[in-house]
Amino acid sequence: MTDFRFFFFDALRTAKESALKEQASENDAIAEAERCLVERCELAAVEIWRGSRLVQALKRGGERWIARPLGARLDLHPLFAAEFA
Repeated sequence: MTDFRFFFFDALRTAKESALKEQASENDAIAEAERCLVERCELAAVEIWRGSRLVQALKRGGERWIARPLGARLDLHPLFAAEFA
């Protein structure tokens, strides 16, 4: 099992909360993020992180995107970075 950090955003792209969840694989973490978006209508998007690497970002409706070019170093969302300092 691996720890994944989930960052949840509302429709205005405001970070609303984060959660640390253990998952068996990246695919399981993506499935969990999709489930959270389906169950919680106030959430519009989620970023899934494994350590300091962005695994996937999902919008409600299934659209997937990577915010920066693949291979670029991505830091934790600034709102939550203080938790890990």
